[in-house]
Order: sequence, then structure tokens, then C-alpha cells
Amino acid sequence: MLAGASLDGERAEDLKKREEEEEEEEAGEAEEKEEEEEVKRDKQATQELRPDE
Repeated sequence: MLAGASLDGERAEDLKKREEEEEEEEAGEAEEKEEEEEVKRDKQATQELRPDE
């Protein structure tokens, strides 16, 4: 009985850890996408200021 409870606790910890890792990965992807959008806006603004380049 104690072994079963121990396994359940380990599974819960593993699940929580996986969920946290997925959240961190999603946050990293969102941050990367935001940075890409910022680069696009910067390039567009630069072209508007200097259209001959």
C-alpha cells in the first residue's frame, strides 16, 4: 500500500514537472515570435525612413 502511494506521488511530481517544462517551452516560443515581430517592425520602419536602400 505504501509503495502504491509512493508511485502515485512520483507520477504526480513527474506530471507537474512535465507541465512546467511545457509552459516554459511555450513561453520561450512566444518570446521568440515576439522578437521576430519586433525585427520585422524595425526593418519596415527603417525602410520607411530610407526607402532608397
